[in-house]
Amino acid sequence: MKELWFLVSIMSGIYADGSVDVFFSYKQGFGSRIECKTFLRNNGANYIRGIMQHYNYKKNIKKVLCVPEKSALKLLSEHI
Repeated sequence: MKELWFLVSIMSGIYADGSVDVFFSYKQGFGSRIECKTFLRNNGANYIRGIMQHYNYKKNIKKVLCVPEKSALKLLSEHI
């Protein structure tokens, strides 16, 4: 089975304990890193606007990454 790729947004700002907000876009997976990057290139403004709305425009996005499913699940398991 082919591994899916997901968009993960790292938000700016660090909490006192050193943690940061991470937004994991799990509703849409991509078949490859190239598909993920192409989606972001073609839809980046709308994607970023949606994330900003989610945070009521109180956070800024520091970085958006295309992450393989295995890495995304590991990231989630470490922060739940």
